[in-house]
Amino acid sequence: MTDGKPAWPKTADGTTDWETVFEHPSNGLLPLVAEARSARALHGSAVAIVRMLHTREGDEAVTKVLLADLDRLAPPDLPAEKLAEARESVIEVLRGIKRRRVLKAKAYVRKKARMAARGGKLAERRQRQGRTRTAGWVAAALATVALLGLASWLVTREGEPDPEWLVDEIVATIVTPTPHAHVFGGTLSARTVDGRVRVTAQGVPRGMCLDVAWRLTFNGVVEIDGRIPERVNVASFTRTCDRTDGPAELRWTPFDGFVDDVRRRHADGRND
Repeated sequence: MTDGKPAWPKTADGTTDWETVFEHPSNGLLPLVAEARSARALHGSAVAIVRMLHTREGDEAVTKVLLADLDRLAPPDLPAEKLAEARESVIEVLRGIKRRRVLKAKAYVRKKARMAARGGKLAERRQRQGRTRTAGWVAAALATVALLGLASWLVTREGEPDPEWLVDEIVATIVTPTPHAHVFGGTLSARTVDGRVRVTAQGVPRGMCLDVAWRLTFNGVVEIDGRIPERVNVASFTRTCDRTDGPAELRWTPFDGFVDDVRRRHADGRND
């Protein structure tokens, strides 16, 4: 423990090794839960794990959703004959947390690489010019990126969730369809309608609506607050996102080929 936090094992890129944290056969979190021999022990260990993993400011909404799931799936007074089934359900909930942590870690590494690359290009340009023109460069970059509908990477504050994390979580919901909390505290779920997968993201911050919806549209059809944008362009998506205030609800129906690819990568154990 360091500063009251667990000293998690790390991967080569410096992020937490969530596979080891959850799956290690001798001291992983999931094997610990699998050893529970009573409903009370199962519920207690799962609740302890959820609380241990969600200690940051702003985690309260996520914690509330997860604890409600545990109370529903594995109440302490569950009959003994239902323990095995409840144990599997709880492990799947916790494994969903693992998958989302792995995705967030990968997104964080990608974001660091992008920022490092941008910083390197800017330094090279400054060196060639022999002087700094920061204000003009940033204004030009913002104007260009805003036209693409992808300006959030410039305005996302340090330490706050990146919209790309939510996109990754929405994609992962194809293989983890049971309702669960996403990085911004809303809920994600998926169901099959007429043979097509439909993912619903509730509680998407209105300021993230355009960025998230625009990224998703390249691999499926997006509805924003029950409306499909009239055209697949930034202006139409912006108008649809701005029709109302408050959190947005996105419904995404991914293309069948994309769904097959995600499921194949999941079966192969890959999250890239």
